[in-house]
Amino acid sequence: MRRLLISLIGLSLLGSSQVLSASTQDEEHKMQLVERLFEVYFADSIKDSMRNSVTQSVEREKERLKLDFPLEQYNGILQDYLQQYEALQIERQESYASLSGLKQHYADYYTASELEQLIAFYESDLGKKRVNFQPSSTNKKNFKTQQEEYWDALTALKEELSFNLRKAGGSWEKYLHTTPPMRAIERSEALHHLGKGVEGVFEFKIKAAAVANGWLYLNSEKDYRDRRCLTVKIPEIFIDELRASYGYDLEKELPGLSLMAKGEAKRHTIRAMGPGNKPSFPYYQTHVTLDSLEDLLLSPKRD
Repeated sequence: MRRLLISLIGLSLLGSSQVLSASTQDEEHKMQLVERLFEVYFADSIKDSMRNSVTQSVEREKERLKLDFPLEQYNGILQDYLQQYEALQIERQESYASLSGLKQHYADYYTASELEQLIAFYESDLGKKRVNFQPSSTNKKNFKTQQEEYWDALTALKEELSFNLRKAGGSWEKYLHTTPPMRAIERSEALHHLGKGVEGVFEFKIKAAAVANGWLYLNSEKDYRDRRCLTVKIPEIFIDELRASYGYDLEKELPGLSLMAKGEAKRHTIRAMGPGNKPSFPYYQTHVTLDSLEDLLLSPKRD
């Protein structure tokens, strides 16, 4: 009886192993079919359509810029921007074709037979006429993440353009793209647990300035402990250069001026000092720490 049970268990395990092996082979076959489907779906005609879409997008952006800027005066800055804009559009289009999550969804959703039928369709004359690519809405999580990354990159690119144009002497208020203090603070709070900050170009009117502990602090609010306060920190080595331009008493001269700073807004935990110079309750500040005055623009000194 015991031998019979052992034999039955052995046969059961062998059968399970064979089933698992067959299942693995089926999955591998389906993934091969999915890869083939994507190769067919993103054939040359589709890629040509995607390239045309990029070209049209860049041309529209050029026309929009011509309405706002004298191209001949700021040609270098604008051409650099348009090249980066085009590269971003190309990356966006090409990334649609390589979403690993989308491929896995196809493998989970379709049977091998259905995948073979799809491949046959897209290889047919009728299938080749389908040139307008629309990303699958079924893979919403991956697609949403990709879209968020694209818009973050586009925003950063436009902010960089705004900074460079202002630095070159331009002042097109209608087109400027910058991150206001509260948006920077809210985003830095959301990323704080990841140890990350928010890259961007930040703009505000200086309401308070202070020189302390080897730093110059420029604040968007009078009270630096105010949650709405965004602080730009400038190292001591640049203070004399600013004093030469704005006067020795920066704490008096800088409030009221407008500021643009390029860098990373990051949340910091600050511990207030209590009696006996002992740490008391903690609070938070959001700082943009600059490594160079090249990343800072200040409006002209008041008369």
